[in-house]
Amino acid sequence: MYSILDKCAKISEPEVHLIANRLHEIQLEERNIIDRLYLEYLKILNYISMITFVTFIILIYEFTRRFVVNYYRSKNTI
Repeated sequence: MYSILDKCAKISEPEVHLIANRLHEIQLEERNIIDRLYLEYLKILNYISMITFVTFIILIYEFTRRFVVNYYRSKNTI
């Protein structure tokens, strides 16, 4: 790695960027399993708020439905 960086001092700026981009790609390919699991966890977190919202809507619907059903049942029994 250090020898590559020493050689970069002798070459032009665009070539340094190309080498740096390639080294970054290699580093991304060499992620370990914990990094991959962490990235999957972050992807799942994007959907948690939507799932929570839908669950809340379903909960409100069920409470409203039970209230209405119990209200009409109690009116009909009197």
